[in-house]
Amino acid sequence: MRRSFRSSFPAFLLAAGCGDGSGPGQAVLECDEVAVTALAPGQTALVDASETACVRLEETAGEYLYVAYSAAGTETREGTSAEYQLTAAAGAPPPVAVVRPLPIPALSRPSPALEFHSRLRERGQELARERAGGRLKGRLGPAIKAPPPVTGEERTFNVLRSAAVSGQRADDYVQVTGTARYVGSHAAVFLDNAAPTLGGYSQADLQAIGELFDDQLHPISVNAFGAESDVNGDGLVLVLLTDRVTRLAGCGGGNVVVGLFFAVDLFADHVGSNNAEIFYALTPNPDCGVDREFAVERLPAVFIHEFQHMINYHQKVLQREGEAEDTWLDEGLSGFAEELGGRLVPADRCLNQDCLTQFQRDNLVNAYRYLGGMDSAYLIGPRQPPLPLTQYGATWLFVRWLADHFAAEPVVGTELTRSLVQTTRTGAENVAAAADEPFARLVGQWQLANYLDDHPDFATLTEGTRYGYDSWSFREVFASFHQQAPETFPSAYPVEPDVFAGGDYAREGVLRAGSGRHLLVEQSPGPPLDLRLTAPGGETGLPATAAPRTLILRLR
Repeated sequence: MRRSFRSSFPAFLLAAGCGDGSGPGQAVLECDEVAVTALAPGQTALVDASETACVRLEETAGEYLYVAYSAAGTETREGTSAEYQLTAAAGAPPPVAVVRPLPIPALSRPSPALEFHSRLRERGQELARERAGGRLKGRLGPAIKAPPPVTGEERTFNVLRSAAVSGQRADDYVQVTGTARYVGSHAAVFLDNAAPTLGGYSQADLQAIGELFDDQLHPISVNAFGAESDVNGDGLVLVLLTDRVTRLAGCGGGNVVVGLFFAVDLFADHVGSNNAEIFYALTPNPDCGVDREFAVERLPAVFIHEFQHMINYHQKVLQREGEAEDTWLDEGLSGFAEELGGRLVPADRCLNQDCLTQFQRDNLVNAYRYLGGMDSAYLIGPRQPPLPLTQYGATWLFVRWLADHFAAEPVVGTELTRSLVQTTRTGAENVAAAADEPFARLVGQWQLANYLDDHPDFATLTEGTRYGYDSWSFREVFASFHQQAPETFPSAYPVEPDVFAGGDYAREGVLRAGSGRHLLVEQSPGPPLDLRLTAPGGETGLPATAAPRTLILRLR
């Protein structure tokens, strides 16, 4: 039974703020050399395109969904990708001359704020490797516990000077003095004494976010992912609300950092460390275009998102002495944490009694962007910053799909999310172990789901399969987006496959790790239909380093 979760999203829901594969492929290129693929409706065939470039469909009439994608699961510094050529023709393959190269969309340059967040994750991974190599000490708790703060107490914190610094030198930091404005059972909220007061947070705002973290966000996160560390023994997570965060990426023009967790703070002897579980969030600043309403609305999602990063780092690096999670999966889990906030926080604790919009809006907008531009987007992108918004959308969608199909309680996904966090495994290996399925197959099934979810023509075929999402009705959600803001959401559903219904078909593009191209195939009675996925020109196969795969599903 489909568990739908729908909401009406108002018209203001707008966006908030490649490396190449190497080596010639050795694939079987000639379609005469491969066996005919015969499928019944609902059956699939998975092909390693670095070994076999051609899929030959039987002569009988049928309709198929063909997905070409990269199943590369390693997070490399430059990213894994490969240029491809996809052709379709009945009988002999078309000559190279009929190939119509299409422009490859350029990867848009993300904002300085996104570059900054990616550098934080990369620096956390470096610290984990330093610790594993014995060059950095970490601890689960101190010999002498630090006293917890009290309301009204002032403390001085190290805060990154700008989004451009590495955080490895003393002059990368500035000193910020803040006052504890809320101290509860799990959190202490400090407000920068120098934060702008005009249009700033009220004491009621700070009390409300502190109580929300204590009562809702902390227990939701700990249940889903596990406990945080307590490196200084004070039993609290500290939050510093500071204008330094608001202005980290330059202030204005959409370049506002809303919050961050920096793993340096968990290593007492490291330069810049605050020796505490702490994350940072923005304050209102009219000069940066950040008013109180914007900041208050964003804080709950910031808190639960950054708290997942903190828990994940503790569970993998400090407690189990492993490596930090790959950036793509770490961000996917934090996106999932935001969704949990939207689903589980009581309505009366959210703006307009609409928690789903407050916590989940950006995930859905980013997911729409990803699904509408998979040819130019990664699931597993370059390890070096930045991480574009389309990839945030992809990572949340993938974790959401995993929870739908590999968790006993799909909506909240608790045992799956815990298994992904409470382990030394990372990235694609972590996902494959948690699902007990090969990563290459999982990615292909997920890509089928990205088109077939709630498709009215194939509901009977996909019921009880992995070819959809059980917890969302995305066609309904995105149709609502399109109706409310058609200039921002130009299609009622963003995945629009090419269609082949005879004649010749050719497309060129780039397969990026975890993403691909959908093609609907309408086969008429007659000669076999050949689908070829090769390097441009058609004379060589795709490199095995890109893990090129084709997954074909017979629809009817």
